[in-house]
Amino acid sequence: MTSRAHLGRSRHGRPLNATRLYHVIRVAGERAGIGWAVGLHESWIGCRIQTINDTQITGNTATVSAPSGTAAACCGGASAADTSTVRDSLISGNQLTATTSTGSANARGAGVGNPFGAMVEIRDTTISDNTGTASGPSGTAQGGGVFTGSFFEGDQPGQLNLINSAITHNTLTASPGITIQGGGLFTNGPLTLNNTAISHNLPDQCFGC
Repeated sequence: MTSRAHLGRSRHGRPLNATRLYHVIRVAGERAGIGWAVGLHESWIGCRIQTINDTQITGNTATVSAPSGTAAACCGGASAADTSTVRDSLISGNQLTATTSTGSANARGAGVGNPFGAMVEIRDTTISDNTGTASGPSGTAQGGGVFTGSFFEGDQPGQLNLINSAITHNTLTASPGITIQGGGLFTNGPLTLNNTAISHNLPDQCFGC
């Protein structure tokens, strides 16, 4: 698995000061004779950040590859694991890929992922031009812009509030036999949409809206 992070400046070119950002990749190898890999590209997670303001999260790449079994990739730009607010920011140009030759390939949240039941508010923010790809015999590609759901079976989905924001020009692609849902937004949890545009995403706009 490979990743690259670019999280260094605010939208207006100022260095990031108070906002604590970092990224972590987790990989799991062989289990019960089945190869599997799980990847989380984490720009904010677990460090109990309450607010991100005036920040660019752009140009990140996260790739999860399993030689056999399941490849599960989440959160190409950013992920949340606590109550978080994103304001006046740009999340754009991030790429997420899950690849396996024999099992299930699952790519979730190319721009933003909310896979662990967090309550997330996104306000006055653009999420655009993110790309998610799943390659394999089966699996899912969900949330080209934003994913809010369960990363592991049985987990409770989080809550998402979108206010005065735009989710545009995000793309999901996948091999034949893989389910594609929510080129712009995927959610299976509580959702609030207020003056938010979800448009020009491929192959669809929203699953669960």
